[in-house]
Amino acid sequence: MPLWTHCARLPLLVCLAGFPPALPSTGAAPASAAIPEKITLRVWTGHASADVWVEVEGMGPGAASRLAELIASGVTTDLTGCQWEPHATGNAEAGGRCRDLLRPGRDVPTVRLRLAGIVREFHRRSTGRVIVDLLADSPLDTKPAGWLRDQQPGWRARRLWFLSDHDGQLPPEVPLRAVHPTPPSRVLIPLIAVLFVPGLAAYLVRLRASRSRADQKVNWLVWMNWILLASWLYWITAVDVESLLALLDSSPPAGPRSLLFTFLAATAVYAVPPLLAIASCLTAMAPLLSTSHAHFRTLLLRQLAGEASIILPLAIFLTGAGLAGDDLTPSIAGPLGFLGGAYLVYRALGWVSWRLTYVHTEPIESGPLLERARSLAARAGVPLARLSLRQTRLSEEANAFAVPGNAIVLTESLVRGLPRRELDAVIAHELGHHKEGHLTPGAGYVLFFGALFLGGPTIEWIIRAAGAPLWLASLPWLPLGLVLAQGLVSQRREYAADARAVEITGDAEGKIAALARLAQLSRVPARDGGIMGSILSHPSMEARVLRLAGRFQVEPARALAILRDPNAAYDALPAYEAPPQDALSHAAAFSAHTRAEHFERIFWTGLVAPPAVLALFAVLAPAPDDSLQFFAGLMLAVALGLWAAVHGEVLARRRMSARLRKTLAARLQPPPDALFAGIHPGCGVRFTDGFADWDNGFLSHEGDWLRFQGERGSFAIPRQVIGAIRAVHGRPGWLVEHRVEVHYRGGAFTFNTNSANPTRAGAVSQAERLARWAHSASAPIPASPPPEPPPMLPSLPGSEESRPAALWDLCSSAFRLGLAGVLIGSVLPSSSLWSMALPFTAAATGFLSVLPKALWPVRRSAPSEQATPAGEPASPLAHMSNI
Repeated sequence: MPLWTHCARLPLLVCLAGFPPALPSTGAAPASAAIPEKITLRVWTGHASADVWVEVEGMGPGAASRLAELIASGVTTDLTGCQWEPHATGNAEAGGRCRDLLRPGRDVPTVRLRLAGIVREFHRRSTGRVIVDLLADSPLDTKPAGWLRDQQPGWRARRLWFLSDHDGQLPPEVPLRAVHPTPPSRVLIPLIAVLFVPGLAAYLVRLRASRSRADQKVNWLVWMNWILLASWLYWITAVDVESLLALLDSSPPAGPRSLLFTFLAATAVYAVPPLLAIASCLTAMAPLLSTSHAHFRTLLLRQLAGEASIILPLAIFLTGAGLAGDDLTPSIAGPLGFLGGAYLVYRALGWVSWRLTYVHTEPIESGPLLERARSLAARAGVPLARLSLRQTRLSEEANAFAVPGNAIVLTESLVRGLPRRELDAVIAHELGHHKEGHLTPGAGYVLFFGALFLGGPTIEWIIRAAGAPLWLASLPWLPLGLVLAQGLVSQRREYAADARAVEITGDAEGKIAALARLAQLSRVPARDGGIMGSILSHPSMEARVLRLAGRFQVEPARALAILRDPNAAYDALPAYEAPPQDALSHAAAFSAHTRAEHFERIFWTGLVAPPAVLALFAVLAPAPDDSLQFFAGLMLAVALGLWAAVHGEVLARRRMSARLRKTLAARLQPPPDALFAGIHPGCGVRFTDGFADWDNGFLSHEGDWLRFQGERGSFAIPRQVIGAIRAVHGRPGWLVEHRVEVHYRGGAFTFNTNSANPTRAGAVSQAERLARWAHSASAPIPASPPPEPPPMLPSLPGSEESRPAALWDLCSSAFRLGLAGVLIGSVLPSSSLWSMALPFTAAATGFLSVLPKALWPVRRSAPSEQATPAGEPASPLAHMSNI
């Protein structure tokens, strides 16, 4: 079933979950009769299964056992009786389903549902009115005699009511659509096709590619992408979720069937075959994709993890939505709960894919490469915030990335493999993406959400308006159109960034040579297959080169000659001094990889801890007596969730701090009395890559010297040149960053000895202690040699956080925690009001936890804030070497 069908089902689920049936105003029901007792019988049929669900309210204590006595003979059809399976029970409510009640033993179009027997038994055992609420799985052609029908369109057209005030007023039979068993071939034939055809097709493509010229091989690589896309589109078209669920749930069980088993089996069957098809296709094309077995294994694992991060969450959500539509108590919590689970799986697999791709990412804070990038950024009018060097697990992977926040990442292979002229063109290309605003949420979000909410109904309306066969609506127009549209938008952005790069550097041939050398380094042929390449995110190198040649007056023959041999753009190939070979040879303790792991740990802690604490509160808290007590309980629950979120972050910080301290102590061998501290160059609280610490190490007093031994820098300052020392604090928040600011002759830095939970009292105490030591000596600067060189700290303005990004984080955090609350609340044994309010309290917790960041986002410090205090002679800071 398409995704928009499940979204359209949500109003139905809300109605069934929380609202009694709305009875139409009619003269058939007496309005003034005294009703001492009322029983509501709800009956609905599945969308793909042959089961009939029954739920009864108002039976009083012992409803489950009483309903079990009545249901076997009271709910029948003209072909068979009810095989009862109880599911949900309560004090005065009971429910379950009649297995396979609508599945005939022969080929008949309809089955007559009989409810007169159970209504008669209700009247024998109780007094008052019996309300029968029947919701069919498909619209009824004619209204059965005696039943009431809502005249509104939509799902209400499938709903009937019958009002029975005595045992002589019984509901007539209702003809319903017969549900025949789903044949196994409905799944087996597409399964065999998906498992074997893509790999065989890819193998044939590889045989042809191995006999073709090098500049034509990309045609066959594009074919591989089309094979993978076609196999996925065929699978989601040939096997819908409801048919899959009906096949797995078709045989009557000996006992209660586990919905968890059905869910896991359906998810696996829906997600695993496309992944196996991808693996077989890549394996068949291995000689064209890799140079060694180890290289291909890494590439295969990374590709499968990346594809699984999309396919598996989609399978979880669609399967869960299908189960929620056919479950005993459908509610909006069902689809949202599975959506939360899909999101968690997406994040986990995305993290696995990231770890399989990258090893280290370290910022470049000085050196000729950084200076050149800053010069190009100034020409482009882009405030370059950060330039980073990334080491990938595939050593020959040459690439560059524009990162949100005006940052650029270059892979190590790219920097080592390109001459300076071509590297400038690549950097200018990424600056062009920033200048054109390609990284802001825009067309991509519009395409995705537009397709999600409007694509399905629009396609169906067009098909109906054109008078085309309705089976055309089942074809995968939406995902195919989305892929083509995204490819078109991405390729247009690449053309625009190429043109902007030439405008920045003024060197069209240098940009063409860079494209040619990238094609050589990445082993990607320069040509594509024309319109076949429309699904790719980047145009072919040949198309990009010819587009540049036509725009910047380069002869096409000259451009194609450079594309074949990039050295043709040079009289003499200039050498480029790359970073040192050991730039990333050692595993830095406070590396970008470690910081990314820390933020991922905070994400999972903040996602799990608050809903877990709220779930514990929902189970243990007594039921409220009135609305005031309920409101006070909600406020207490939100406070507990916020406490869990904040303390979860403190625990994650403490774990990272302890790990860094242990690693650096073994590496640096500090004095016994040294304090573990994190420092940051400049005044005030600044953030680099989300951290107030730029480097971690040990701070100690050695005679008249204040010494710091760190991983990225070590220095010693005589206390005679130390000036003002004071405690400073960052933006308001649940965890305010308090640090000690130290001014010395020539610069300033801040430090903190408690990064896990910085407090104002701790910062003030450290500042007073350091000030007493620094100002206790009146002798001149000591003549003894310093234990470390003078400070060599980079001039870092700190990172910046825009208010729109903070507001987006605010909304996404509330949404994520709300989904986590739905997911945890769906498995709670309690059905109290606290349990129902858990998604709301979890979302409120997420909103409040990020609210300070949205109100007071981080702003980049002005250059004047880095100046030394008045009265002290300024001296330029030496820069650290490149890392």
